[in-house]
Amino acid sequence: MGRNKTLYSVQLSLTEEIQRTILKNHYLYVSVEYNPAGNDPTSNPYLLAQQWCRVASDKGSASDLEKFEKVKAKLRTILEDKRAEIGEGPYEDGLRLIAFATVNSAVPVLFIIPPDADGFDLAAGDLHAGYELTEEEYLIPNLKPSKTFEVRRLDCSAIETLR
Repeated sequence: MGRNKTLYSVQLSLTEEIQRTILKNHYLYVSVEYNPAGNDPTSNPYLLAQQWCRVASDKGSASDLEKFEKVKAKLRTILEDKRAEIGEGPYEDGLRLIAFATVNSAVPVLFIIPPDADGFDLAAGDLHAGYELTEEEYLIPNLKPSKTFEVRRLDCSAIETLR
């Protein structure tokens, strides 16, 4: 189940910062390829990077911008749910990051998790209608910040060269 392959995930820089600095835990949907042809667009890291680059460069569609707002709302809910666990100071810091988030906070961050990375669980991801036979998506609910994987802020001007 994916553990013998390099895993890829894309998140907003805002999400990555909150998970790394406030929650101290990354919750990632991952794919076994950076641009998996058989995956639904919502589980294709390359297509997600393109979407977030459109938002970050102020070229996003209304739908792209709505997705950005939904991510921010989800982050607020997660912070609220974890408030007792993380404490009042980190909770307020997270809310501040979200409140001051601009489209620049949508710059995509690429996670590259090699096969030998350890210290996390890997579960089945979501199946999307029409992709049941080809989609290969997994969930890592507990990836702690460490040196066993790479986190790379993507250059939106060079996104096409990352394929």
